[in-house]
Amino acid sequence: MDAYSEADWKAKVAYHVVGGAVTPATLTLGGKVLPIGDMLQRGVDTWAWEWGNQMKGEADTEANGKIAEEYLKATVQTSDTIDGWATARPDGGSVKTEDLKDTVYNGLDRGSNLAGKYLTDTTN
Repeated sequence: MDAYSEADWKAKVAYHVVGGAVTPATLTLGGKVLPIGDMLQRGVDTWAWEWGNQMKGEADTEANGKIAEEYLKATVQTSDTIDGWATARPDGGSVKTEDLKDTVYNGLDRGSNLAGKYLTDTTN
């Protein structure tokens, strides 16, 4: 979210600085002065919006990579924990760890899917 705020701020500053410079622009043709600043400002509007979205997309890509990395770490940790628990049991680890892991991972998937239904899509 910090990256989104930073992208919004940078796009706003660029919009106002560049827009402020082009808004009073005029073009003189055949002795007539034509105001073109408003037209140029529309281009600045579009550019600033696209640039802000590009920065947010880059932030999403970085965040998604970090989320995937954490998810993988948690999955490996869960598997190792279940294996360690099963091995330490007095019955010599006769527990079917794959069934237990499947139950845990299915619960994780169900929880993730349910949470996803409550979250707002923030893609650009």
